Amino acid sequence: MKNFLFSLLMITQTYSYACFPENNLHYDKREKSVGTLSEDQFNRILKSFQEKWTPFVRQKKGKKFIVEGIWDSPRVNAHATRDDDNNPVIVINGGIARYEDMDEDGLSLILCHELGHHFGGAPKSLRGRSEKRSWSSAEGQADYFATSFCMSHTLESREWDLYEKPSFDNSLMNVTPCETSTCRRIFKASLVVSKMFASLKSSWRVPSFEEKATHEVMRTNYKHPEPQCRLDTYIAGFNCGVQQQMEFDDVDPFYASCANEWARPVCWFSPNKY
Repeated sequence: MKNFLFSLLMITQTYSYACFPENNLHYDKREKSVGTLSEDQFNRILKSFQEKWTPFVRQKKGKKFIVEGIWDSPRVNAHATRDDDNNPVIVINGGIARYEDMDEDGLSLILCHELGHHFGGAPKSLRGRSEKRSWSSAEGQADYFATSFCMSHTLESREWDLYEKPSFDNSLMNVTPCETSTCRRIFKASLVVSKMFASLKSSWRVPSFEEKATHEVMRTNYKHPEPQCRLDTYIAGFNCGVQQQMEFDDVDPFYASCANEWARPVCWFSPNKY
């Protein structure tokens, strides 16, 4: 097992796509007062996610789906990569689970984002400084896939008690009517994860449902959008997914995506240059 984990770490350093930008945020496993997820919860969510999506991966790629948790790692990061047999791999560090506001749905959203790197479709990231396309979907597209396709299927595979209405419920209702527990859970997870992104850089503002990213890119940003832009993408993805549950295409970025108000936000996606 140690050799396998070492191999994964070596792979992710060179050929991986991370949910998080490079950061120095660490949560050691000895910090018992930090975070809301135990090691058992962490492992259970990862196992459940792997079991849920293994048939999908086998059907789409004929490959084995590998989800590996490194509980002892204090780093706040996650990676999508492929092994030597081109099996899709997701690696999640334990530091994520020890983030102060992290919960099980937030962890599921991060897993969905990483799955989105493998199956989120176009636009695909560029390889280094070239114009050649990578196997991985762009960061923003992985976010869009996470809430438009992955999260609803992931949550329906688990038995949960209905969430109590969260403290920001009025904000949710101003954005879109959240009449179901699935909607509330996905919106809450989106806010938790987006706030975690904001904690990684002092220059990033804390995102809010009452705001929207105001900048518009001239060319698609394949890297990590700012937290407000990512929250906007999660919201758009969920609402687009409510309207149509179709899988994205690896070449055509407009196939199965919405063209109305729930289209990919222009704070990272340019319909003219992608």
